[in-house]
Amino acid sequence: LWAAEPVPAQLAETMRTALVQAQITFTSDPNSTQQALVMAQSTYGGDFAATLRRADTAADARVSAGLNGAQEAIQHGDAAAFAAARAQVWTALLAGSYAVVQQAVQQENGELAQRWLPVREFRTATRFARPAADATVAIDHLVAKTLTPAETQLALSADLLDTYQARLNEVLADLVNAENNGYAMRLAEHAALAEGYFFILAPAYVEQRGATELQSAQQAFAALLAAAIDGQPIASVLTDVETALHNFRAAHLS
Repeated sequence: LWAAEPVPAQLAETMRTALVQAQITFTSDPNSTQQALVMAQSTYGGDFAATLRRADTAADARVSAGLNGAQEAIQHGDAAAFAAARAQVWTALLAGSYAVVQQAVQQENGELAQRWLPVREFRTATRFARPAADATVAIDHLVAKTLTPAETQLALSADLLDTYQARLNEVLADLVNAENNGYAMRLAEHAALAEGYFFILAPAYVEQRGATELQSAQQAFAALLAAAIDGQPIASVLTDVETALHNFRAAHLS
């Protein structure tokens, strides 16, 4: 019997796990780190990469740049840069998946949307809030033809944009603790995660604030990431990021 083709979520998880393992062994076992990176690089190919690339060329470019950046970090022994590259790859996969699902919904291809939606994150569960599954339910209704593509898009955007803005806020809050405790790799990783989550939110941001404000916000995130990787104080650039995000809500309340 032929083995079933891996689904996108399996491939994304293989890449994530390999890069996490590479980060764990970065300082103690360079050979294992290199092998794990090769696993991640080889996994990003075939229909998996092609589908993501067709939906979002920018996300695909970020995946490739992150993998290349991870290789350069190994060559230079730069653990912070590797952590940032790993975070860039993961958030680019999330962005690409979101784009694939959006296009699939527009084309009323519910089956493709169902295959790719699991390449996502959820809000952190608390005693007051559970992770939302509104997008999953909406796409199931699209397949059953009990929701229109437009209605499905609204549910999809509300769920995922709210999730990624919540995750962005979490990592920004964790940055100060990472800096105060001298966790250089975690600081760089969280800064790269923040930039990556904002990349996902950028279309909503430019819609609400305009291209000039978007460019300023992107520059603030880039400066935050550069400071984190270089081990420079982040207070002033973090303030710039927080100013750019003030009163911004990616998902419309409606």
